[in-house]
Amino acid sequence: MDGKWLASCQHLMNANGRNRRITDSRRLLQRAARRRITASKRRITTSKRRITTSKQRITTLKRRITAAS
Repeated sequence: MDGKWLASCQHLMNANGRNRRITDSRRLLQRAARRRITASKRRITTSKRRITTSKQRITTLKRRITAAS
């Protein structure tokens, strides 16, 4: 139980705390990133839906025009 051993224990404890802090911050960052990704996905899907609906509208109009002529 000399001073050197105590110092090494202290060092390990400090390292452990630092690692925990790093992992916590990483977890938070990952959560934020996931939220951002899901939001962008939602935006993409909504735009896709909008495009498909407009396409359908165009095709129906075309059909109507061809039927009328």
